[in-house]
Amino acid sequence: MSLPEIHPLLARCLRKAGIEHPSSPPGAVAWLALLALLSRAFDDLEADRDAMAMSSATGFGGVSGEPPADAVVLDMAVLDSIRGLGSPEQPDPVSELCAIFFDDMATRIGRIRRAISVGDVEDLVNQAHAIKGAAGNFGARRVAAVAQRLEIEAETEGGGASAELAAELAAELDRVRELVNDEVLGR
Repeated sequence: MSLPEIHPLLARCLRKAGIEHPSSPPGAVAWLALLALLSRAFDDLEADRDAMAMSSATGFGGVSGEPPADAVVLDMAVLDSIRGLGSPEQPDPVSELCAIFFDDMATRIGRIRRAISVGDVEDLVNQAHAIKGAAGNFGARRVAAVAQRLEIEAETEGGGASAELAAELAAELDRVRELVNDEVLGR
């Protein structure tokens, strides 16, 4: 019985676990079936990652980077996964994360407005980039897309219509805050 061709990342994980050739122990057929299944899963994950990288270059896969009108405002699965990390005897991690996120966003929106008013393109780009990343990790997809548009515009045009995008970004953040308060925190 030969070892099937497996994904290189899976092979590295197996070697780190001390499994050099899993076809020799008893139950080798089960091992080989598991390896084939896991290898296909790694291939699928790699394909998904590559597709996401391609679409993130323009936000939502479109040429303009603008989110479609029906784009998800807040990916609840992200917050649900964070909530799952908590324990009953600890404060809700989502409540804490939301407080930190919205405090940080308020500070960054203020810095974006200041950067626009004084023509500080470098800080404008940095703040838009930080919001893009934080919003993406938080699950605020539309916020991330608008922040990406602002970042790109500031880099390429020096911030020509940045005040309009900054207002759009603040409005999207307000939509997320409202959604979080109504549906996530129940306030």
